[in-house]
Amino acid sequence: MLIYLAIYLENNSLSKIKTFISDPFMLILMDALISILFIFSMKRILNLLHEEIKLKTQLDYLNQIEELLRTLRLQRHNFNHELQVIYGLLEVEAFREAKEYIKKYLEEIAVTSVLIKTDKLEITALLQTKASLAESRKINFKVEVKTSLRELPLKVRDLNVILGNLIDNAFEAVEGMPLEQRKVEVELTKDLMGYVFIVKNYGLPIKPELIEKIFEPGFSTKGEGRGMGLYSVKKLVQKYNGNIQVKSDANWTIFTVQLPDKIENTP
Repeated sequence: MLIYLAIYLENNSLSKIKTFISDPFMLILMDALISILFIFSMKRILNLLHEEIKLKTQLDYLNQIEELLRTLRLQRHNFNHELQVIYGLLEVEAFREAKEYIKKYLEEIAVTSVLIKTDKLEITALLQTKASLAESRKINFKVEVKTSLRELPLKVRDLNVILGNLIDNAFEAVEGMPLEQRKVEVELTKDLMGYVFIVKNYGLPIKPELIEKIFEPGFSTKGEGRGMGLYSVKKLVQKYNGNIQVKSDANWTIFTVQLPDKIENTP
């Protein structure tokens, strides 16, 4: 139809074009064509945006797996180092020193290690990885698991992307603060409406005018190439008919994700 219209306008005089434009039927036809073009263009844009979110979700999940592997490699390296020290002390028969060294090492593990258990292995792995990361960044990281996750209404991978992004944002928010103020807390619980996942961090509040903008695609205060994390979180929450709320005051910034315990017809 557009080709026909272009040929018509190309091959006719100005007077005929004026007649064409003044014809109500042709105006309706043009309006319909423009509307169809607009709809197809918007559909294409939405499809591209959906694909970008999908790729971002997959990339986030792969990054979390890589982070877990890096943490495990670091822990293995550190443990091998401790074994070498203990072996060296035993080799020279410094038994008392070896005993004291082992005792001190075990005490340090008891103080610094965070044991996190859920009944979903993948979520336990994510939270344990974040705990190790928090330890390396000297962040006080607290996790409370108050509900079973066996009957989650969403894919575990999607929940890991949601939690992983929110926790990473919280870590970034407190990293530059004094050590005693580097606090991040996570709570996994349930109420009458369904599952509730809370991630909160101590520190400066988010400005009220930015609360809604932080969920927009590409919005970021961290520089170019960032800003899809919270957007992908919101899209995943909406995918499962849930909602996400933000409260931020002079002390704490709190992200609360609520998801129904039963979900039907999710894409």
